[in-house]
Amino acid sequence: MNHGPAELPKPLLFFKEKENSLESFLFCMYGFGMRASANYRISMMPFILLMTGFRLMALRTCRDPIWSEAVAKISIIEPDAPFDQPAGDTPVGWAETALALERNEYPDGDKREMKNWHGKKDPAANARLWAQDVPPRLH
Repeated sequence: MNHGPAELPKPLLFFKEKENSLESFLFCMYGFGMRASANYRISMMPFILLMTGFRLMALRTCRDPIWSEAVAKISIIEPDAPFDQPAGDTPVGWAETALALERNEYPDGDKREMKNWHGKKDPAANARLWAQDVPPRLH
C-alpha cells in the first residue's frame, strides 16, 4: 500500500452484502478447508452444519451497524471511483467465485510488479517470511 491502491492485488473473494443460506453453508464448509477432500468434508459435515446454523442465527439476529455522521460522511464512495471493487465481471460470493475459479474465468491476472522489490521471488517463501514476521531484506 506504499504506492496507493493501484498496486494492490485483487482479493480472491468478495463477500455478499446480504448473505443467504447457501453462502453461509459454503462459508463454513470452506472454513474447514478450501481444498479439503470430499471424504474430509463428508466426515466434518455435522460440524459444518452446526457452524452454519450458528452463523445463520447470528446473521438473522444482529442489526446493521449505526455509524456516526462524521464516519458516514468520510465513507462515501463515489459511483465512478476507479478502485471501487468488485467491478465488471468479478464474481461476488463463495458460490460464484468457486464456479469462476473452476472455469478459469476469475479475473485475477492483474498482478503487479513492485518497484525496488528485494524480497524472494517465490510467493511461498515470502509467505513463510510473513508467517515468521521476518521482513524481506532491503539492499
